[in-house]
Amino acid sequence: MAIDECIKRDILADFFKENREEILKVTELDFTFERQIELERKSALEQGIEQGILGSIKMLSEMNLPYDVVLEKVMQVYNIEPSKARKLMDEYYTN
Repeated sequence: MAIDECIKRDILADFFKENREEILKVTELDFTFERQIELERKSALEQGIEQGILGSIKMLSEMNLPYDVVLEKVMQVYNIEPSKARKLMDEYYTN
């Protein structure tokens, strides 16, 4: 651990010895906060991609393209698994 290494090398050793618990708590909170932000960003990105897929399905189905053509195009453009593409198609394809 970095704190132990600093103490061992006598780099701010007194500070780290006196404040070790507080430093560990702050570090843990910072990591937890950063992880939460990362998860929220990932979720927002996934939601945005799904909205794009749904918009594409709606637009292509309004152009009266056959189900199979739209399905293939969605899988190709968005690089998604057939099962997920079919699920979205079943919900949003309107022809």
